[in-house]
Formats: sequence, C-alpha cells, structure tokens
Amino acid sequence: MDDLSVVIARLEKIEKENRRMKRAGLLCLLAAGCVLVMGQARPAARAVEAQSFVLQDASGAKRAELVLEAGAPGSQPSPVLRFVDAKGGDTLSMSSTRLELAGKSDLGPDILLDDDKGTARVDLGLEHSEPFVILNDDKGVVREDLGFSEHGDPIFVMNDDKRAPRVGLEVAGGHPSVRVMDGAGFPSAVLGSMSLVTTSTGAQRLTSAASLVLFSADGDLLWSAP
Repeated sequence: MDDLSVVIARLEKIEKENRRMKRAGLLCLLAAGCVLVMGQARPAARAVEAQSFVLQDASGAKRAELVLEAGAPGSQPSPVLRFVDAKGGDTLSMSSTRLELAGKSDLGPDILLDDDKGTARVDLGLEHSEPFVILNDDKGVVREDLGFSEHGDPIFVMNDDKRAPRVGLEVAGGHPSVRVMDGAGFPSAVLGSMSLVTTSTGAQRLTSAASLVLFSADGDLLWSAP
C-alpha cells in the first residue's frame, strides 16, 4: 500500500471516529437537556430566610412574633416565640429554656401536662397571684397539692384516692407543723408548732416544734405534750 492509500485509510478512520463521537455527543446533549427540563418541571424546595417573623391581625396589629433574642449579656441569641393580646401585652413567651404565661384571666395562668391517655397529671399555675403545683393520679384525682395559704405561708397537702386530705405540712409564721388526718369520725394529730387554746383557762399559747397535739373528730383538744 502506497503512502496516499495509507493517508486516505487513516482519514476515513478518523472521520468514522468523529461521526461516532458526534453521535455520542448529541446523545449526551439530549440526555442533559432532558435532565434540565425535568429539573425545571419539578418544583424546587423553597426556604424563607429572615431574622424575625411577625403575625398581624386584620387591623395590622402585631399578635405574634418569632425573633432572635439574647438572654444574659454576651450570650448567643436564641429563638423566642411570643404571643401578644389585642392590647399589645405579652400573653405567652416560649424559648428553648423558658416558658412564660402572663396572667390575664380572673384566676391566672395555668399549665396542664397530660399523660398518654389524656388525663391531666400535673397542674402548674397561679391562682389570684399565688403559685401552686397539683399532682393527679392516673384517674385525675388530686393527690398532692403544693401552694400557699391566704396568709402567704407555704402548705403541702397529700390526699387519699377520694381527694380527702390525710397529711399536711405547713410553715405558719415561721413555725413548722405536720398534721395527720384520718377518715371522717376519727381524731387527728399535729406534730410541731401551732397556736393552741387551753380549754380550761381560754389562754392561747404557741407550742414548740417538738410538741404533739391530739384532736377529736369534732376538733376538740384531747391531749398535748409537752
């Protein structure tokens, strides 16, 4: 084979390779075009980015907001969700570390925690500006009640399954006492300090923290020591 034949054969081979490459390139372009069209037809995920969100009512008044706020000076800001009433006062504020309810009702704010059956097991709130914590059993009966008396003294009461008080702890005027109460028709006992009136003389005295006093079912004094 002469040199010309060799060159022609090489050129034909190159042309065949070029045609093959062109066809492959065209297929690649068609495939890329299909992918592009499919990508455009599929709705892309949308993300809204902002430093705060404000919810307004029909009149344009702010009723809720989601913002970033720093707690202590120098601390990193954290998300805070806040609800606002019609007058612009905060009614609920929630962050990753704090849940705060503003007492706007007649009694005050109230937080209920239910179990998996929907029974309220924990009740935390304010009643006439006084805090309380109530623990219920699985039937919703109040078994433990922690709060304050009308004089501002702390009280802790434990009830039976009929919600009748059985044990009460109180610190009245700085003087501690424990009261044990049985069912109806039975006497009760008080261990600790309490104001006691002597039946014979009518004199009133404050017993010591080491005192034990027994009462009848009617509340009359039966015995005390010392």
